[in-house]
Amino acid sequence: MDDKKYWDDPVNNLGRFTVFIGLLLCFAPFLYLVLMYDVMPPWEAVLMGFLGVASAFGVVWFVEPVAFFPVLGTAGTYMSFLAGAIGQQRIPAAQIAKNVAGVPENSREAELVAICGIAGSVFFNVSLMTIAAVAGTFILAILPDIVMNAITTYILPVIFGAVLAMFAKGRMKLLAPILAIAVIVQFANTQNLIPEMLTRFIMLFCVIVGVGVARFMYVKGMVK
Repeated sequence: MDDKKYWDDPVNNLGRFTVFIGLLLCFAPFLYLVLMYDVMPPWEAVLMGFLGVASAFGVVWFVEPVAFFPVLGTAGTYMSFLAGAIGQQRIPAAQIAKNVAGVPENSREAELVAICGIAGSVFFNVSLMTIAAVAGTFILAILPDIVMNAITTYILPVIFGAVLAMFAKGRMKLLAPILAIAVIVQFANTQNLIPEMLTRFIMLFCVIVGVGVARFMYVKGMVK
């Protein structure tokens, strides 16, 4: 059988199409506001938002596709990056499915089994998320204002704290100095010691300094 004709080409064509549709749908709420209500944020705010996200996750955009592809395979990569939660759900689902099936790694059988595991995790995840969204809407509607204020105030720090805890596992020697730098910079910002024009680049600055500290500690043999 010609794998390229009957598998690789159809998978790539369908994968590119579905990812492109997903990309368009990501912009649907924004386009709706622009076209229906003529609401458009200033380009400066758009750029600063992009720089803030890119400084925190930009490296992941290039590292994850390369690192995850051997486990996910071609179709699994398209499915996983469209569904999200790759490291937390798709990778474990694919690997467990292959282990249970006992298929050899880097084989066509392994890729097919991985697809089944990923599809099952996506279906289960979407089902639970749908239930949680419906139930969450009802629960949020009956919560008192003091609870809602706490949720809206602390939800972003909680998310970033969870991400920090996930990446800091087993890297406490590296975490301590980088976290200290971030705390010092944030303290300086709250005391108005940083010019207002530079406050927008605080996250980018912390990322660059953090990478430099990590590189220094690695060269000195302080971390692996």
